[in-house]
Amino acid sequence: MTATNRPTARPTAMTAAVLASLAAGLAYLLIGLGLVSVGTSTQEATTDLFGFGVAMAAASVGIAALLWFVPRRRILLGVVGFQLLVLVGFVLAAGLREPPFELWGLLIKACQAVVLVAAVLLVTETRTVGTLPKGGAA
Repeated sequence: MTATNRPTARPTAMTAAVLASLAAGLAYLLIGLGLVSVGTSTQEATTDLFGFGVAMAAASVGIAALLWFVPRRRILLGVVGFQLLVLVGFVLAAGLREPPFELWGLLIKACQAVVLVAAVLLVTETRTVGTLPKGGAA
């Protein structure tokens, strides 16, 4: 509870971030295993969907684990940076794919946007743990 007797958004934001990161990881794994189609590449260097999908699935699961087990400010800032990098990279690499934007990619980006917003909320959250409201005594 905060000094204004309202619960913090921490448990909800943390749960949303972890679940969204796991969902993105599952979608990446499905792409890597070739179980869902994401179109074709227009560049030879971007044709290894297995390696990309597995690596990004592992990164997504790793982020979920870090958020859940080590939710420190530095970790949260790292998650914010990583999610920004991946979201911007998706847009910048659109010209290397046909179609440039497809359903699975947009679904993953929606999940990553949830992780980003939740991490920003958690980083900017005012800490009041261990404090008493004004005039209050235990």
